[in-house]
Amino acid sequence: MFAAEFSRDSRRLIEANWNHATFPLLRLDPRRASTAEFRTTANGYRMATSAGGPLTGKGADMLILDDPTKAEDVASETRRQVVFDWFTGTVMTRLDSPKTGAVIVVAQRLHEDDLPGRLVATGDWDVLELPAIETQNRLIPLGADINWGRKPGQALLPAHMDLADFEAKRREMGSRAFEAQYQQAPTSAGGNIVRSEWFGTIPSGMRRQDYEAMIQSLDPAAVPGESN
Repeated sequence: MFAAEFSRDSRRLIEANWNHATFPLLRLDPRRASTAEFRTTANGYRMATSAGGPLTGKGADMLILDDPTKAEDVASETRRQVVFDWFTGTVMTRLDSPKTGAVIVVAQRLHEDDLPGRLVATGDWDVLELPAIETQNRLIPLGADINWGRKPGQALLPAHMDLADFEAKRREMGSRAFEAQYQQAPTSAGGNIVRSEWFGTIPSGMRRQDYEAMIQSLDPAAVPGESN
């Protein structure tokens, strides 16, 4: 659904008057202008498909994947493997020139073992990570000796969402979902449900025998499921 919608949006941009004024030679071929695939009069083309969809017989100079894993599928090990197998066995074989072609994966992180996580773990990919709230000093090259510097604690785009907005979103979503989708730092199920910083420590001068009783209260997950 999204693949077709994005393809229609792309066509509208190409056919816009301002685009014609900027790129006067860029024109769509009216004979090859379907939603799934359209071509230009110079024989360039754009093909839209979804993760797991057909690509056999097609080649490209650049492949762009946008959120290849559905949020509702990411908890399934089987579905994660299906996406990974499609990526390695189909997508990565479609570059016309592997030496000069490019593959770009744009995605929010949803799971430690999602496709971006597996690619980052190889160490073979250039990674651009943009957490909503910066966690380190980061210098991002923009080209032509222009860099974008970010410092810890800075919001990504304060005019859109400032720190207070993000903290409200964290409370609304819960820490685990927020860390994955907004901070690009997914954790295992339960990995940050109970966090050590929530607990204080007994002063060094206090002894166990100074307490009348020690009470422990545990609420173990009794319902089957990865998120419990």
